[in-house]
Amino acid sequence: SNLVNNGLFNIGDGILSLSGDSSTGGSFGIAAGASLNLVGGTHTVSTIAPFTPTSAGTLRVNGGALNVTSGDASLPAAMVLAFDAGIIGGTGKLTVNGVMNWASGDIAVNNLVTTGQANLNSGGVKSVSGRWTNEGLADWNDGALQINGTGAVMANVGTLNAVTGNTANTISGAGTFDNMGTFSKASANTLTIGSDGLLNTGDLQLSVGDIAVTPSFANQGNINVGTGSTFTVNGSDFENIGTITLADGSTLAATGNSFVNQAGGVIAGTGSIQAPASGLENFGTIEPGQSPGLLTVLGDLFLQLGGVLHIELGGIADGERDRLHVTGNASLGGTLDVDEVAGFNTSVGDSFTVMTWGAKAGAFDEVRASAGDTFGLPVERADS
Repeated sequence: SNLVNNGLFNIGDGILSLSGDSSTGGSFGIAAGASLNLVGGTHTVSTIAPFTPTSAGTLRVNGGALNVTSGDASLPAAMVLAFDAGIIGGTGKLTVNGVMNWASGDIAVNNLVTTGQANLNSGGVKSVSGRWTNEGLADWNDGALQINGTGAVMANVGTLNAVTGNTANTISGAGTFDNMGTFSKASANTLTIGSDGLLNTGDLQLSVGDIAVTPSFANQGNINVGTGSTFTVNGSDFENIGTITLADGSTLAATGNSFVNQAGGVIAGTGSIQAPASGLENFGTIEPGQSPGLLTVLGDLFLQLGGVLHIELGGIADGERDRLHVTGNASLGGTLDVDEVAGFNTSVGDSFTVMTWGAKAGAFDEVRASAGDTFGLPVERADS
């Protein structure tokens, strides 16, 4: 039989399991240690407060369908949402202010918002065919993520961690993974991001293992690649208008048709850049070193008009200045911007090798000193 709750239904102890359909225009009160289990049927929520503010128990979705039609329904901070299987769907919005433990199942609702702790546990597939917005802290411990359908969105505004021990290897589907917060990977494997729409306007922190992005990708945020890690874009086109920082021993690889560092984009650090067969085009800023250091381009580099190569000089000796090494052909252009750091002042007759290459064409359009530096220009150049 069906349950219709338009008043107050208190669960003071134990477990109430619903396998048939139900509808709630009122509220449930679930005491600490008690549980409402949806194990079958469709359960429609049409109120903004389906649970009393003092509820501290568990809502468990385990094979049934939770259908949210209210525009702004919520679970109190003391409650736990245990999503074991089934569907959380509907045209409304559900905000989980406490803990969500997600083992498997499909988030198909118009918007499910987590503001507290979300734990993505077990090896079950976790799918989003509606929208999941993480505004809190989400730890992805296990299980693959699927973003199903062109309108589906997994939006991270808070922090999403792929944590140590995570055996999941994929974020897949035709939907969009939109990182506006912090996405951190600290699991020793290769995470493949195959969702057709990957957006990054936040921070992507790769500290352990590797990330491989299969579609085309335009980075607008920050990407930090840690020592020993590789961030690869296998899609046709890779554009950067954000900031990519490479630690010593890290690799940034582009295997598709093109890799362009656009105006406003910054590539910095001491790792290696694996350019595609067409080479790396720079209209933005390349900053070798971490005051100072060596940045290596494996392949060809095209320094275009409007782009900047920023070099810091901290002394005469090797290791006291930045250097860019290009293993292939270096097509020079744009601006060489030179900056004295760490109290170092150049003297007449000083010579610095700041760029090396396999072969060279062209010359810088401009060589300039950063504001406040003491050495004068023009300088004698060996780039032409």
